[in-house]
Amino acid sequence: MTDPTKRTSAWTMIRPGLYVDQDGCGHIFPDEVLATLGFPYTKENYDLVVESFAELCADVRPDLPMRFVQHERSFDA
Repeated sequence: MTDPTKRTSAWTMIRPGLYVDQDGCGHIFPDEVLATLGFPYTKENYDLVVESFAELCADVRPDLPMRFVQHERSFDA
């Protein structure tokens, strides 16, 4: 099983800030999403990205389990 806190080069980028690991789990990096969209990195914008993503997932697949983890960040992924 993949460690969900550690992004590796085995993860597939779907869009900047949105990844799928080798177990098929999706991951979001709100700071990368904000940078791609040209929005400033603020707590309010970070929270908006997370909340919007969670709502979208719940609307599309209400039966899908969701877990929030703090990713470890490194520049070698």
